Amino acid sequence: MRRFAFAVEVFDVAVLRDSRDAAFIASKIA
Repeated sequence: MRRFAFAVEVFDVAVLRDSRDAAFIASKIA
């Protein structure tokens, strides 16, 4: 569950910064 929460947090940062690169990293971690 910690990995999921971290992925959501990273995804939220990606949305806020509009960064597809961050979203890609989150998808790799998830």
